[in-house]
Amino acid sequence: MPLVEIKQVNDTIAYAIWDMTEKIEELTHLLDSINHEKVDFTSKHPKRKLEFITTRLLIKELCNHFELPYEGIYKDEYGKPHLKLKNGYISISHSFPVAVGIINLNSPAGIDIELPQDKINRIKHKFLNDSELKYEDNLIDISLVWSAKETLYKIHGRKSVDFRKHLFVQLSEERDEIISSIRIDDQEDYRLKIGRFGDHYFTFNCD
Repeated sequence: MPLVEIKQVNDTIAYAIWDMTEKIEELTHLLDSINHEKVDFTSKHPKRKLEFITTRLLIKELCNHFELPYEGIYKDEYGKPHLKLKNGYISISHSFPVAVGIINLNSPAGIDIELPQDKINRIKHKFLNDSELKYEDNLIDISLVWSAKETLYKIHGRKSVDFRKHLFVQLSEERDEIISSIRIDDQEDYRLKIGRFGDHYFTFNCD
C-alpha cells in the first residue's frame, strides 16, 4: 500500500503521506478490518470515498507508530476530527491523489496540503492581509500562505475565524518554515514547517 512516509518530527509529533494509487476495493477491505465509524458510503462520490478511507488508514498508521490503540475518529460540532480514545491530537488533509495526516501527543495539531493552481488567484483577496501582499504575484507563495492559514484554522478548531483579520503568516526566505499567529482574543504564535511531495506543498505545526 502506498503509505509513502511516516516522518518523526520530534518526540511527540509525526506526520504521514499517502499516495492514493490503490483501487478503492483494496482500501475498503483494509478499512473494514479496523474502522469503528458507522459510515454510509452510498452517498459518497468515489473520490470522496477514497479520501475518507485513506485518511483513516493514515491516522491508524500514525497511531501504530506511537504504539497507541486506534478506535476510530469522530468530528466535533465544528467539524474538527478527534481520536475517539482521546490519546492524541490529529489533523488530516487531502488534495487528490495525495493525503497527509499528523498526530501530536500533547497539543492541538494542524496540517494542510495544496496543489498550487491558478484558481487560488481568484480568492487571494479573501485571505491575504496587507502584510502578506508581497506574496501575491508568486503562485507557490500564495499557495503556501493559504495552506498555512488552513493549518492555523485547524489548530484553532472553531468557526469564527477571519483569514485576513485573524491569521498572519510570514514565509522564511528558504521557504522551509513559516512564522505565524492567530490573533483573536489573545495572540497565539506558531512555527509551521513546509513539506513537499511531487508538485504538492503541505504545512504543519511542529511545536
